[in-house]
Amino acid sequence: MPRRTVMTKYNTKTYQVDGLDWSKTPKTYFFEASRKSKTGGLEKYKTNAVDYMKNVYNRIVKRPDQPLLFVNFRDQQIYLIPEFCHDASLPEDFTKDTHKMRDIDAYKIKNP
Repeated sequence: MPRRTVMTKYNTKTYQVDGLDWSKTPKTYFFEASRKSKTGGLEKYKTNAVDYMKNVYNRIVKRPDQPLLFVNFRDQQIYLIPEFCHDASLPEDFTKDTHKMRDIDAYKIKNP
């Protein structure tokens, strides 16, 4: 099965999803995040995905028990909440149609 590409609603970044982790949910997945301290520096704190989304992006997780998507990025895994992701992949039959591919050719990035 090919990897699916998703775009997040809160920061419009795209990710190629490697799978679904049934053992992690937004309320049980804890990680270390950074925020500005009162002295102007950065302080690290431990949070879960539900609180992080509320505090940083002002987004409420409606289903805190849903499994998380994961992306293998370099030597770490990034976890995404499915309800905040849009599918950004083209359907397989779309890419096989030469007329459709020619139509979108003008919109593709030519030079990185």
